[in-house]
Amino acid sequence: MSHHRKCGIHFSAKGMIAVIPLLFAIALIHSSCAREKQVIAPPPEDVDIPLNSTDIEKKYLSEGFIGSDLSRVVIVRPKGDTGSGLETIKKRASIRARVSMERTLIEEDVQCNRNTRAALLSLIEENGMLKKTDIEHARYDIYYFDIQRTNMKQYLKRVSSER
Repeated sequence: MSHHRKCGIHFSAKGMIAVIPLLFAIALIHSSCAREKQVIAPPPEDVDIPLNSTDIEKKYLSEGFIGSDLSRVVIVRPKGDTGSGLETIKKRASIRARVSMERTLIEEDVQCNRNTRAALLSLIEENGMLKKTDIEHARYDIYYFDIQRTNMKQYLKRVSSER
């Protein structure tokens, strides 16, 4: 009986079983390297950055009525942002303060009519103050826009009930 081999490589069943895990490992490595990497673009500089995207403690970022005499809006901007001057930041903060105060009053069943809106605008214009905080953060500058008036909530409730 003569034995002729057509090719010089002979595969046994045991040899094939040993090669299968190696082929699987190579395929797995190749598929993980071939995947596209997702790149997350930084937010544009001309919009407010959501507060939940920062790692600053929440106690420093409280907004709305903080007691009966103080209402606060927190503005978070990219560090060293020169595109927005303080006047632009103050204007944006004023609008957010008015909307925030109106929402709070509506939630407390206080009707927001023309008198209330006029009082809010006047209150914000006369008593609103923008200041950069001393909170250290590597990527952001944090500003507080505080509106302060004695018994502010009571004052706004009274104004809304006037005709």
